Amino acid sequence: VWDVSSQECVLELYQKSVTKEAWPVLQWAAGDAGCWHAVTNTVHFYGSADGFKR
Repeated sequence: VWDVSSQECVLELYQKSVTKEAWPVLQWAAGDAGCWHAVTNTVHFYGSADGFKR
């Protein structure tokens, strides 16, 4: 995830593999308030208000 105004990377994720059934592994919340990242048996939320920290 990039901050357009500062041109800095604010979130970088690693995905071991992506299957058709698990797509998409990253889903944005309404109004770009944050995103969900699907990983094995869980979902992580990264909010834009806290700098995308988990």
